[in-house]
Amino acid sequence: MTGLSKEICFSISRLQTEFVDSLGHNLKGLATGVWVLTEKGNRIFVTNKHNLDVNMIYGLEEKYKLSSLELELRKKEEKKFISETKFFPINLAKSKIIYGDTIDLALIINPKYVDYINSFDVNCLDFSAWIPDEDFFVKRCRLASDVSFVGYPINLFDSKWKLPIARHAVIASVSEIDFSHEEIESKGIILVSGLSFGGGSGSPVFSSLRGLRINCDNGFVESDDYCPQKLLGVMTGHLQLQPETEKYMTKKEKAFILHSGLSYFTNILSLIKLIKDNDL
Repeated sequence: MTGLSKEICFSISRLQTEFVDSLGHNLKGLATGVWVLTEKGNRIFVTNKHNLDVNMIYGLEEKYKLSSLELELRKKEEKKFISETKFFPINLAKSKIIYGDTIDLALIINPKYVDYINSFDVNCLDFSAWIPDEDFFVKRCRLASDVSFVGYPINLFDSKWKLPIARHAVIASVSEIDFSHEEIESKGIILVSGLSFGGGSGSPVFSSLRGLRINCDNGFVESDDYCPQKLLGVMTGHLQLQPETEKYMTKKEKAFILHSGLSYFTNILSLIKLIKDNDL
């Protein structure tokens, strides 16, 4: 069966941030992240580093500091998630946040909430079950392979149930090597043909199931094109069209001038290394 289980939606949350500079000026942000559970029992909220460090986005001379961070949790009734959600402030002084040095990833480890209500929670993806093999990007996820990413682009998700939406993309770069471009400063990048928008940074990216894997007497037999569903990384940004292309566009086309139709995500290998290096 193709497609992703709807239960994955309960492992994906929004984060709400506020930043302040030395003069008291404020900036606010909304983004996406995914919850994973490691073998050591750590509940980790994975998102992009730039979602927690606004200076990376705007290249600001005046340094803004993260002053407020809230994570959206969902209410449970009789062990089932319902439509009600609530943003819970994180105690930044007591919570451990790890940032990648050259990769655009941030990990919030077992977050400590200011005022937590027990009836609100999330599901966590079993990290060891969802991560791919070391040679996955060579054998399984090739150029032009289908992938999907699930998140909360601003004003484009389910407003009643507050559920994320899934979008399709196609691997556009050779996935076993880092994609490089003058607009991208971080490492561990894979390019895709697909539309990502504001609010969706940090959306988990999944491979699409294809091919056959048959259980036989002597073990499993796989078709040459077999690819299982795995977590491939988190959506990180998109490439913009160059200004000189504007003169060739119609008025309607100019509405999309900031988007080239190409997006990129930080690959799962970078996340695996960050978790392993910090003994999580």
